[in-house]
This record gives sequence, C-alpha cells and structure tokens, in this order.
Amino acid sequence: MIEKLVLAIDQTEVTDILRLGRNVLSRVGCVKISSHLVQRMPPGRAFEFVRNHRARSIFYDARFVDDRPENLAADIRVVCGDSKVPLRPPEFVSVHHAVGRKGLVAAVTAAEGRTEVVVFLGSSNWGPDDYELMHDARAEDVVRKWARIAADAGVKSVMCAAADAWVIKDDPECRHLLVYGTGVRDEGELSGGHKRIISPELALRNGVDYLVVGTPIVGAQHPAAVLDRYANAVRTHRRRR
Repeated sequence: MIEKLVLAIDQTEVTDILRLGRNVLSRVGCVKISSHLVQRMPPGRAFEFVRNHRARSIFYDARFVDDRPENLAADIRVVCGDSKVPLRPPEFVSVHHAVGRKGLVAAVTAAEGRTEVVVFLGSSNWGPDDYELMHDARAEDVVRKWARIAADAGVKSVMCAAADAWVIKDDPECRHLLVYGTGVRDEGELSGGHKRIISPELALRNGVDYLVVGTPIVGAQHPAAVLDRYANAVRTHRRRR
C-alpha cells in the first residue's frame, strides 16, 4: 500500500471508479472524493460505494464554507451521521479557510473525533496573478497566515499546493500540521489545469506528508502502472532520508 498517496477522483463518474477497480483503490492510503460524486447519490451512499471498492479511507473534499459557525458545525455533524440517515463518516472532510478561526473551532468541535477536519488553504490551480487579485498577497503569505490560524484553532491537517508546503514546515507555529499537497505531476504528465506543479520528489522534500494525485492516474490507460511510478518516488524519498 502507498500510504503517502491520496488518489483524487473528484470529478469522475461512477464508471471511472468501476474501471479503476479494487486493485487500484486498495493500493492507496486514501481516496479523495468531492461533492460532484456525493450529490449524485443518496446520503452516505457515495462513501459506501467507494469503500465497497476497497478504499482504505475516504477524504470528502467538501470545502465547506459558511460565515456562521453554527451552520458549519451542522454540516460537519451531518457528514458524521447525525441525521435521519445513519452513515459511516469519511475519515477526513475539508473545510475552507474562509470560515475563519471561529468556524474552524466549530468544525473541529462538531467532528468530535469521528472525522478529521482538513483545512483548505490554497490551490495549485491558482497562479501568482490569482493570489494577487484575490488576496493582494503572495501564495506563501496566504498559506502561512491561514496555517497559523488553523493550528491555533486545533486543526491537525491542511491542504495546499505542494509547492507551498515548505512555508508550513519552516514555521515553528504550524510545522506540526500534516500537509496534503496538490499539483503533483511526474515528468511528462499534463498539468490538468494546475498552474503551479512540482514533481513528487520535490513535493516530498518540501515537506508534503500526503501526495494528492488524480488525473495522471485516473485518466491513464494503465492506471496501475502510473501508480507504480508514484510508489517508486515515495520509496526513493524514504531511502534518501
């Protein structure tokens, strides 16, 4: 099993999951799904469906955002099964940093250890111009600011561009956070819309704890072979440490 690899199947169809099959899903540490899949099935069915195909753990990349902490807490409780439809919650669920410190505290409290809250800090789909337009700041400054706030709120994990992971690991206030890094591509692979991409080797050196990879594997003719390449990158990094 490639524990450090999170397979992102965010925008895929049910047929894609069937095509990947148990031989692929069971080899990664975690499978990341988004609302695209969750909203197409009855409550909890998407989590059950992916688990039935041997996913070891599930990361629901919901990126919940609400300006009222009580509403955000309600969203987390529903994901955890506090509704009329009992369900086994995903092991991880994402919340957008825009909810602020109070929102993050509310999310962590509502999760009550039943799922782990992962804070979305920034995207590898955003380039320097995007950060300048949205935040009037550099990507590293935005990531540093919100990683510190997340840590102060009691969050344990964050997600950002792998290219920015070093910012978190170099900061004594938040270096303990686990980092899920996006925008990871092996040599020759298409960017898939990501504006800031780095190799799996560099991502791991940057301090990424979990590589988040989707299109290169999901869209490959032979996904298991691509998975092997990423597994080799992880093993090589471990040997060099």
